[in-house]
Amino acid sequence: MMFKGQANSGFVIVRRVLIKCKTRAPTVSVPYGTVRIGSGSFKNNVDLVEIYLPSTVRSIDPRAFEGCVNLKRVHFVRGLVRIHERAFYGCRSLQEVVLPDTVGALGPYAFAFCLSVRRVTIPGSLRLMGEFAFLNNVSLILLDIRDGVETISSSAFEGCVSLESVTLPDSVTTLQSLCFLNATALKSVRFSKNLCSIGACSFAYTALEEACLPESVTEIGPDAFEHCVRLSAVTLPDKTKRISFRCFFQCENLSCFDCPPDLEEIADEAFACSGLVRVSFGERLARIGGGAFRKTRLKTLRLPPSVDAIRDRAIEDVKADSIWLSARLPRLGQNVFDRDALDAVAYYQFNPYPDDAFLPPSQ
Repeated sequence: MMFKGQANSGFVIVRRVLIKCKTRAPTVSVPYGTVRIGSGSFKNNVDLVEIYLPSTVRSIDPRAFEGCVNLKRVHFVRGLVRIHERAFYGCRSLQEVVLPDTVGALGPYAFAFCLSVRRVTIPGSLRLMGEFAFLNNVSLILLDIRDGVETISSSAFEGCVSLESVTLPDSVTTLQSLCFLNATALKSVRFSKNLCSIGACSFAYTALEEACLPESVTEIGPDAFEHCVRLSAVTLPDKTKRISFRCFFQCENLSCFDCPPDLEEIADEAFACSGLVRVSFGERLARIGGGAFRKTRLKTLRLPPSVDAIRDRAIEDVKADSIWLSARLPRLGQNVFDRDALDAVAYYQFNPYPDDAFLPPSQ
């Protein structure tokens, strides 16, 4: 069955799916009863400025409004369930995205390159957020993520260079890789109390000033805070066992760091930060990766007896006043120390036995 929503309205609707909008009017109201905005139905419509959707619409299909470069306002209403991939891709004049609390799925690149969006509201009903959902929304300054959202997808807000602060509701458990990569103005994040996983490069190249992670965090991916040049305070959960590859690489404003008590491994280049002057180690640290403290300004480095391996160039180019190692020398890689620092290396005794282990037998 084929019919038009209104006489001479320019809509082509088949079985309640809007297939094509032929009108060149700047303001459009989709006919009531329409359940889907079909794929590409408004694609590259440069005349469209404002659109009203009825409460009957359940789905906005792939590329439905892609390239509508003059579209400024979309009136979403309750009832909408799914917005598919690239639905609003490149709508560079769109000013805000306020999704109703019935939306459960947002496809990849759904609002990517919407260059004028200043406000985004994500409802707690959202269960699936596609990767790159808001990629390069360069004007975004207000991000409202409602309680109920559990996962922030890969590259969801990558390149959102005007975003300064984010509050993650306590429902959020997972930050996937690159989710805030290159959000260069982002200086404040309120982390969810139930956050478990922070993906690779999640906050790389942001302006974060501190990272105080809740005790619920069990996984921090490689490069998670790489090149956060304003980062000056870091607190990791006590049960953290491993600091991953380049986790705090080139965080030049980080001057001090206290290792969590359960920490066992510091991976390659994890703290290659030129401003680092003090690190305190826990008693369970076993492995220090290659270049882990390369080119830092550490003055004193006292490694616990638990350390059994120090990889290549771990402390290279460090002009420390003193470096203390256990007499039970760990396995050393190549060029672990700066050549000029060799005279500063000292060894302290470590007795692995109880104090009375070698007492002579009583007479």
